Amino acid sequence: METKNNVNTKKKKAIIIISLILCVLLCVSPVAFSHSAYVDENSDGQTVEIKDGPTPLAAGSPQDADQAEQAASPATPVREELTQVTQAVPVNGQPVVRDNNDTVTDPGTPDAPIVVPDQPVTEPNTPVVDPDEPVVDPDAPIVDPDEPAVDPDAPVVDPDAPSGTNTEITLAYAQRVIDGYSACSTDKERQEYFGITNNNFSNDTFRDKLQEMMGAPLPLENNITGQAAYCSDLTLYLHVYFVKDGSARTPVIYATATGAANGSGRWEAWMIYMSGTWYESQKTHEYNGSHQPTGISSFNNRSIPEISAMLNDAAQFLPLGTTPVEAEEPVVEELTVTENAIADVPEAIATPQDLVVPTEPLSDAEPQPADSTPVEPAPAVIPETIILPQEELAAE
Repeated sequence: METKNNVNTKKKKAIIIISLILCVLLCVSPVAFSHSAYVDENSDGQTVEIKDGPTPLAAGSPQDADQAEQAASPATPVREELTQVTQAVPVNGQPVVRDNNDTVTDPGTPDAPIVVPDQPVTEPNTPVVDPDEPVVDPDAPIVDPDEPAVDPDAPVVDPDAPSGTNTEITLAYAQRVIDGYSACSTDKERQEYFGITNNNFSNDTFRDKLQEMMGAPLPLENNITGQAAYCSDLTLYLHVYFVKDGSARTPVIYATATGAANGSGRWEAWMIYMSGTWYESQKTHEYNGSHQPTGISSFNNRSIPEISAMLNDAAQFLPLGTTPVEAEEPVVEELTVTENAIADVPEAIATPQDLVVPTEPLSDAEPQPADSTPVEPAPAVIPETIILPQEELAAE
């Protein structure tokens, strides 16, 4: 009987222990899940991991059963150890993944925008800009749409620029250079006017100032070049030589085949302009006789009267349009003999040898005495005669 009671007691204890184990398992599972997902809000947004303590499942004594019942009681607070883990940031909006250690990753602040790689970050208050609209510079000046557009690369037009033919324009600019020089009263002012640091007020200095004012040399007009006898097939350009005229300067314009102000051959003049007349060079090559320009580098030591005498020398220059043959033809003057003129005329119109001037015969009734002096005949009266040029006499 005692043995039977012992067996029943063991069965009851086994049933109680199994029941307690099942209750503990049912109670521990929800608590473990809720504790593993718990986030400490006082840790400044950091994710913490909750580790549950080991649950004793030993069988045996009533003390263990009481501990199991006490652990299953909801009134008993459970203290768990909090362990801080590294915060994980969600990537590309993917959900938080729980790892094997039951670590829960903080999904981040709900109001923070999701950042997508390779896309610019936009501030919430940034205005929306249409990419098709042009960007307006706030510092740009306001332009009136009714005003014509101005090309920044267009050359600046001088409102006081001289007008006329290229020859007249070049002469006007050269005179401006001289006027500016004459307006200076000291060498210091002249240096500032020319932009130099010495007193080299030479022809080259004047030419540099001329180029600064008007630019490259202008071409000579075609109607002038077409009248030339030896350089009509060339393109000529207008240059200026500033000749010393006492303490002043006088511009002398000449035409060369060089289009640059300081180009090679700038001192070789095919034509020279003075006092409103163009003169063409008559210089020829010493071997083949071809016509050439005349060098004017010697103008540095010549005065205006000397240059004028050179231009009037037919062996060096002739007025434009004049040939050497025309320059050598003599001028024949017409001579006239007035009525009752005595026969004192040039040999070209002398009286022919068979011209006999009759004299009045003496009458027979009045013979001349032997010792009487013969009477000289009166001089012949020649009617009005017009002297013709040599060519017309030869033709007659």
